[in-house]
Amino acid sequence: MRSDVRSEVLLWACAFATYGVGDTLTTCINLAYGASELNPLINYYTIIPLKIFIFLTLYLLSRNIIAPLMLIIVGIAGTLWNLLTFLSI
Repeated sequence: MRSDVRSEVLLWACAFATYGVGDTLTTCINLAYGASELNPLINYYTIIPLKIFIFLTLYLLSRNIIAPLMLIIVGIAGTLWNLLTFLSI
């Protein structure tokens, strides 16, 4: 595998880990403990479909490093915010 392809795969894997898993998991935990979500579109029933839609749309439409980097930043920020929210419950 070429190094540029490996780098792209690594970026998308990190985006999935931070945005897809980290933010989603901590959001679900917070919702289970009674915290409210800042995004009014997010609840138990919509979080997974919306995350899949956003992730796949960015993956299919943007084949450069901006999209996965943006998801990584949002994923890290969301996960940290959710952890801080959980600690304050």
